Amino acid sequence: MKIPVILCNAGIATVLCMFILWGCNSTQKTVASASESEMEAFVETLDFMFVTGLVETNSVTDFTSNVDFMKMQGDSVRMNLPYFGTHHVARMGGGRGGLRFTSKATDIRTKKNEKRKYFDLDFNLRDKSESFSCKLRVYPTGRALLSINSSQRSNAQYEGVIRPVSPPTEETSRD
Repeated sequence: MKIPVILCNAGIATVLCMFILWGCNSTQKTVASASESEMEAFVETLDFMFVTGLVETNSVTDFTSNVDFMKMQGDSVRMNLPYFGTHHVARMGGGRGGLRFTSKATDIRTKKNEKRKYFDLDFNLRDKSESFSCKLRVYPTGRALLSINSSQRSNAQYEGVIRPVSPPTEETSRD
């Protein structure tokens, strides 16, 4: 007995959809392991790491397998983020590519939206001849959106998660 090709293709499509939905659900569970109070503590103490999974400039690029990040400890910020947008000022002598530098954050402002349960962290950075205005929106699930406006590039948005700078070890998590 031959199975019609249409039924085989529909079955394959159904299985693929189930894997995709299951994969999205499992990602949500791992991100949601931190509580709202932990997210608030990360933002207020300025001690966290933002790890990207998606960057959006003129086009969307998925980086779920890369470890690109922004680490903030107090007013010290270390950027290691890709950039695929348009540069408005040509760099002479090549360049490092992306946003890769360490800088001191200025004009740091935090704000909590009680109704929608998210935190906004606004700050400015400077790297040699370029200045950046940054906005990090942190949701209680641990998901976050980083928007960067540059004096010399098109704006970029990064989606990712907030994590502690130093993950707890077995000894510290038992206390």
